[in-house]
Amino acid sequence: MGIIPSLLILFCACSSPPPKVSGGIMAQLDQAENLLSQGDARGAEVVLNRVNPQELEGPALERHELLLAISLHALDESWDAYKLIEDFPDRHFLSDYQPRVEELTYLIGEKLIQSDRSWWIFGSDKDDGMRVLATFTSRYPTNSHVADALKLLGEAAFQDREYEMSLERYKELRANHPRSEWAPLASFRLAITAFKMLEGPAYDQKQMEQTSQELSDYLSLDPERPEFRQEAEQALITVTSWLAERELINADFYKRIGNEYGENYHLRLLVKNFPDSLPAAKAQRRLAASDLDDNQTETPIR
Repeated sequence: MGIIPSLLILFCACSSPPPKVSGGIMAQLDQAENLLSQGDARGAEVVLNRVNPQELEGPALERHELLLAISLHALDESWDAYKLIEDFPDRHFLSDYQPRVEELTYLIGEKLIQSDRSWWIFGSDKDDGMRVLATFTSRYPTNSHVADALKLLGEAAFQDREYEMSLERYKELRANHPRSEWAPLASFRLAITAFKMLEGPAYDQKQMEQTSQELSDYLSLDPERPEFRQEAEQALITVTSWLAERELINADFYKRIGNEYGENYHLRLLVKNFPDSLPAAKAQRRLAASDLDDNQTETPIR
């Protein structure tokens, strides 16, 4: 009898233990699976715990482990369920139950990462879910849920302000799953996360330029979600103003060391690339007062 994945979240506990059946171990496994299909996860667990795993081998052992893991997951003991099947592919190479194990692993990770249950400083379901899904994406890279797992991992890291990790997950999603339903979200998160990692105009100019390009590329996709578009547009305005300020900072540096050529070079870049900015107006006034003409500007050498 097959296991329908959608039933995994519908199981409930029963009030009395199921009766024992005759016919040996296989009959007990059939009974447990029938109970699961009826939504009785507690009853299935009772039946499965009557079986001694040391008496099992081959497909019977594989089936017992899978059914017990399904029961535990349905009973909100998802971490214990995961530990039961964590190394299933290593212990049961080429098992016919492998596709169901992969499906269950994803469902466990999805449930845990979206949980708000925690144990003070000792950890949380969310932490466990991130571990499960990280293992899932690396161990089962061709599974159809990998893009979903990367999205969940990227969002969890973003919400925790773990921006480097969020970038890593969303880069992987966009690169390896460009047709996923989450690809537009990945493009947005990559642009916004890069923006949130910026520290202001006095810092890495190259990073600001890359972020500006990332935001522009995202907006060129004509995003459907207005709140994403608005956030990206505002971020681009901010980065653009910072880039303009940075050119003024560069010009001020060359002024301090007495390099008028370097100063004017950056003032002219500022006017050329950010003509409508407030720093550009300042640059125009400084250029007008300069003793150098337009033909005496060269790339500065520190």
